[in-house]
Amino acid sequence: MIQTLTNSSPHNKPPDKQGLTKDDDVDAPLAQELNNMSLDERNRMWEEIHGVDKPIEETEELVTRSLRDMEEEICNIPVKAAYDRASESYKKDRKFRLMFLRCEYFDAKKAAVRLVKFMDGMLEYFGEVALTRPIRLSDFSSDDLAYFKLGTMQLLSKRDRAGRLVCCNLLYLLPKSYKEPESEFRALIYIAMSMLEDEETQRRGFVVLAYYVGDLKYDGESNKMLISGGMGILQWLPVRVASVHYCFSHPLIKPVASLFQSLMLSRLRQGARMRAHHGSDQECRYSLKTFGIPVDALPIAYDGTLKNTAHLKRLTRRRAIEKCRATQEKANPTTGSIDILNDGIIEFPANNDILCGRGKPMHKHPGNVMLRELVESMFSEYEGAAYGLKMTTHENVVKILTGKIGARFLTQESGGWWVEVPFEVAVEKVTHSFRTVALDNKTRKSRKKEDEAFTREKSKAEMDGPSKRARLEASKLDVSPAEDKCSFLF
Repeated sequence: MIQTLTNSSPHNKPPDKQGLTKDDDVDAPLAQELNNMSLDERNRMWEEIHGVDKPIEETEELVTRSLRDMEEEICNIPVKAAYDRASESYKKDRKFRLMFLRCEYFDAKKAAVRLVKFMDGMLEYFGEVALTRPIRLSDFSSDDLAYFKLGTMQLLSKRDRAGRLVCCNLLYLLPKSYKEPESEFRALIYIAMSMLEDEETQRRGFVVLAYYVGDLKYDGESNKMLISGGMGILQWLPVRVASVHYCFSHPLIKPVASLFQSLMLSRLRQGARMRAHHGSDQECRYSLKTFGIPVDALPIAYDGTLKNTAHLKRLTRRRAIEKCRATQEKANPTTGSIDILNDGIIEFPANNDILCGRGKPMHKHPGNVMLRELVESMFSEYEGAAYGLKMTTHENVVKILTGKIGARFLTQESGGWWVEVPFEVAVEKVTHSFRTVALDNKTRKSRKKEDEAFTREKSKAEMDGPSKRARLEASKLDVSPAEDKCSFLF
């Protein structure tokens, strides 16, 4: 039975089950996991948890050699029924296989095993269609879609400080209306595969946020089964978990946190990547901020209610994206379906991308802030240059951002996704940034002159007497001395 977890609940004592309430049952294998790591592996793990890691440099030689070795390893696997039934154009696509190599840090043997298991898992959950193309929302049943819309699992609308996507698990905040765990598993698979359309996620992984804070609905056995099944799926999905943040406020959830970490140890060998945060909603949010998690994007209001608007908008956007891709496939039947990884549709702009448009969201985007800082640093030399040199500077800024930094200039389509703009449009965006900086500088200079003039007049007035000083102060405030003296009457 589902029980509401409050501090007054008589069932708030954690169940005394072996392996759940003893810290040593998790600490011992956790210490063993850390001891089995090399120094480089341990440093890489800490860097990924805190988002300061650097992705592997993917040279053409490394990619070509890894793909060749991966093909040899696949051929050495004796039993791979689902893989053999899969479409040749799908399972042998270069970009598709790169996802598995990036997930395993370009270990060809591990990537081959993960790919074969991936085909087995997709066949089990989605049938034959998943062996020929990426899954779509149209592959979901009506019950699956209804469960998906509840928002049990959803992506945050903002990336973390390191530029990674954050998948938020809100399992305990929703009533268990649907008893079939397959709906939850299929939702996890779809969210993971949609995240992998972003190459930054392939290279750096994603962050899991389990947020179980507040007045919760608890169904212990059911939730343990879902957690265990979800960990099993992450064993074959081509996505890497960079870090896990487990937030909870009620002591009854603590055994589940221990179970969560023990399963990460036994299934994923990544138990050390988990961080537990215990406390009130505000305390957990403050703790998450230290790891760069965008807490303002959490789909939970401060009163504990679920905010589902952004999640439903994303589902609408995904349908529009899939419809657009289906139209492209019909127009060009010879194109492989896996080309969605390079079809120009961008759902989540990266932190270093520059967004074309107006409004505070565009102005505050990290990539736009980076552009303004670059323009301001170059403005002193730019200001006195000839017109021809100024145009060359605009083009050079675009080349610096797109070349050395890897930024993209994006504009938002009517369907909600983003596309890269032509070079000329990007140059116009930079030109507008220089004009904006020039205008800001002109405004600051004008205000500085006014302040300096006022300071001089005030100094002179102090020498002429208190009456003239009072008139000067009143003129600064646009209030006459007579009005100022009578203000207390009103």
